[in-house]
Amino acid sequence: MTPRSRGMQVVPGDDVGPLVPRVLRVTAALGWRLLVVVAAVYVLGVVAGRLAAVVVPVAVAVLLAALLSPAVQALHRHGVPRAAAAALVLVGGLAALGGVLTFVIVTFVRGVPPWRPSSPRASTPSSVGCPPDRCS
Repeated sequence: MTPRSRGMQVVPGDDVGPLVPRVLRVTAALGWRLLVVVAAVYVLGVVAGRLAAVVVPVAVAVLLAALLSPAVQALHRHGVPRAAAAALVLVGGLAALGGVLTFVIVTFVRGVPPWRPSSPRASTPSSVGCPPDRCS
């Protein structure tokens, strides 16, 4: 029985093709494709890691522009020039961010218990820099 009569594809010059089972050929083809995809993802990860110093600020800027654009358009519709509307929204956004940060920091500081030394001797100025066996 020839390879053609069994439904196998014969490649000219390939004398091993009929001897290799179809499952093994398909698995090998999928395996090298998977390796190529993994290598491509790795290379993209390395490139993104190297460009993170540029990509992250640009992504944040694009996100902020998209989020603040409706406010600028609303001010522009009410007669405020576009540049002044952008400046107002920028200053207002920075003020809101400062207010939120102030609230968070003050709340955190109020929640932290006051620092107390672990022993009474640790806070006395005479014991600072003194070896433990010679302090009195």
